[in-house]
Amino acid sequence: MGNPLYSEMWRPNYHFTSADSWINDPNGLTYFRGEYHIYFQLGPGRTSPGNIHWGHATSDDLIHFTEHEPVLAPDESGDMWSGTTCVDAENRSGLFEGVEGGGLIAAYSTSSQNIGLAYSADGYTFQKIGIVIDNTTYEAFRDPKIFFDDISGRWTLLVAGGQVRFYQSEDLRNWTLVSENIIDTECSDFFPLKVEGSETVMWVLTCACRHAYVGEWDGTAFTVKSKQIPLNYGPDSYAGITFSADREDRRLMLSWLNQWSYARIVDGTWAGANTLVHALTLVEKDGKYRIRQTPVKEYETLCRDVVVDLKNYTYHNANPFADVNSQSYRLRLQVDLSQRKDFTLSFYNGENDRVTLFCDASIKMIKTDRSASVLGIDDMKKKFAYFSFRLDEQFDNDDILDLEIYVDTYSIEVYALGYSHVLTLRTQPMTTSRGLSLEAEDGLVLLSANVTTLGSIYFENEDEVDAVYLDKESLQLTADGQEGEFVRVGTYGGHMPYVAESQDDTVAEVRTVDGGIIVTGKRPGDTDIKITVGSTYVLLPVKVEKAETVSP
Repeated sequence: MGNPLYSEMWRPNYHFTSADSWINDPNGLTYFRGEYHIYFQLGPGRTSPGNIHWGHATSDDLIHFTEHEPVLAPDESGDMWSGTTCVDAENRSGLFEGVEGGGLIAAYSTSSQNIGLAYSADGYTFQKIGIVIDNTTYEAFRDPKIFFDDISGRWTLLVAGGQVRFYQSEDLRNWTLVSENIIDTECSDFFPLKVEGSETVMWVLTCACRHAYVGEWDGTAFTVKSKQIPLNYGPDSYAGITFSADREDRRLMLSWLNQWSYARIVDGTWAGANTLVHALTLVEKDGKYRIRQTPVKEYETLCRDVVVDLKNYTYHNANPFADVNSQSYRLRLQVDLSQRKDFTLSFYNGENDRVTLFCDASIKMIKTDRSASVLGIDDMKKKFAYFSFRLDEQFDNDDILDLEIYVDTYSIEVYALGYSHVLTLRTQPMTTSRGLSLEAEDGLVLLSANVTTLGSIYFENEDEVDAVYLDKESLQLTADGQEGEFVRVGTYGGHMPYVAESQDDTVAEVRTVDGGIIVTGKRPGDTDIKITVGSTYVLLPVKVEKAETVSP
């Protein structure tokens, strides 16, 4: 029978995913005609990249999305690769005569490394103009950012996939290269951002949401005025771009919550998710820039139960988070580092299963470790297990560390130092690993600590969701009379009781133990173990073979 849609193992509770398909880079994010539109790289009906379309979903709150039919499909120029949209409200393009409010212009790249345009009056159906820059020069030529530039009075395209190149046009059909930059990147974005606390406007060039540069734009060329600014210290935030419009005139960014080294190792009938949506602000101090990435305030509507709420708590070997029993929550923490006391937070804290965040107060560094994730992908636990950032570049109080951490069934997103430092991790915890713990040097002071559970964007009443999860897909046993094999069993939300029964107990027997079941082979044959929770059940295939006989 299987689990209900959106309750599958590791399906995020509050991050966007496609119902049943592969997704990667966000494309063409905007606010248009009273709705947020997100377009994205989509492999329809696939769990691996291929036959790439532009997928489409809409939202009125940036949190709850409705998925629609794809808007751009592959054609003779290839798959529809990444790009952006912009709102042509004043009909500068001439494409929306008589259409109140104008329409959307989409710039896309193709798998043949060319740049095309399309347009839409409603955001749901697009008409292709076709290829407007036929690339015969560059090996990599993709990910266009389109906008109308008020300084030059021309349509402008930033094209990445190698060195950044700027093209301009008066009619959207004929494009001229006006400048190049030595910055080499892909999935870039380019936008103005006011410096916090001033009237100064700088331009920001982002590079796949890994890092950014701040500088000046004169209408044809970008001059860099900053060092490289990290945007994410973790491995699993990529290809981020910003919304070209917002209901509240914020600069909002959304990224792909994955990375190519293990993206093709899928999680079920769906593959890939988006990060949280961030509101960006630019901060300058003593000539140095930082970009704050604050989760949008709309996430407050997902807040459910306050599990922990502490003020001026002094740690003395007791876990202040012992009451946390969830994989979907927000942790806000302010720590006094003036005494340089180290501490470790353990997320998804279960039997031999956890992801940790360690603060080395003596050298002022945050370190994350997902090597102890039992079901984690090998690369997560080995090659990409450890990530870190230093605290010595913060703009806030040197002796106070502020952390805001969003935990979901699929990810951990860490925000530190006034949201100027972000670290994103994809995770694969056991469904039974639901704890949160703090270990620290005695006397560590938590100025404040709050844990608030976050609700699902898919289910109004999570207590009524019947879903069950196993850590094995099948069993192969021998009829040797020995103790059977242990299978971990989890349920949606961790609260539903389950029942396990053998379809033929002459072949295999099953008994329930703490955390799962034990299946024992009795005689050669095949059967299934049926695990039921509420109205849902899953079958665990079991093959029992004859025990080998040992000659005397």
